[in-house]
Amino acid sequence: MSQSKVWRYTESSWIYRFIGYDINLLNQPENRRRWIIKVALTILDILQPFATIYEVEVGTLSEGEDAFVISGSDENYQEKLVRYLKNVDDVTEINFLLTLHCYEVEKDQKPQEILFQPGGALYLFIELDETRRLKSSSDQSVNDPLWLSLNLDTDIYAPLIEKTNRSKKTAQINSPILKGFLERLEKRLPLEKIHMSGPWYLKEYLEGL
Repeated sequence: MSQSKVWRYTESSWIYRFIGYDINLLNQPENRRRWIIKVALTILDILQPFATIYEVEVGTLSEGEDAFVISGSDENYQEKLVRYLKNVDDVTEINFLLTLHCYEVEKDQKPQEILFQPGGALYLFIELDETRRLKSSSDQSVNDPLWLSLNLDTDIYAPLIEKTNRSKKTAQINSPILKGFLERLEKRLPLEKIHMSGPWYLKEYLEGL
């Protein structure tokens, strides 16, 4: 497979802030634990068919990055993740490393499944101060302590600039899968998109769907 004719490794990202929450309620450890678990389970529930979990990494204020790490190949990873989250009150980030489930059109024009392991990630950030309270700002729309980022490492969801037939047909299969995930994400979680970066042709193609 020639990347130059079908897709390339290139980065793109969608950044969201959470809206509609009460910062005082979430500064109570039990409420914040429940909120984090609800967000995490929602993310896991809406992933397919776009992606599955490759690995989950949890960072905490007290233990730093990788305080808890579990592989998506562990058949009980979701249960173990929830059990861990129920017992910590200083989670600062959860990194959902993703196996992207995509399709590539071969020279015979037949789609073939292709997995990117990992090919992207969802990063949930909970910014805490030294007292384990959410960092506050006079302008939460600019410096929100709760935010989410989707990062992808491939442009397989849009035709390349050259627009070869294989590239166009590959994008026609994959772009609705990504678009559907973004729609589920914005419908199921109280999010406001604040930024999107990546190849201009990817952004333009997705907006035109």
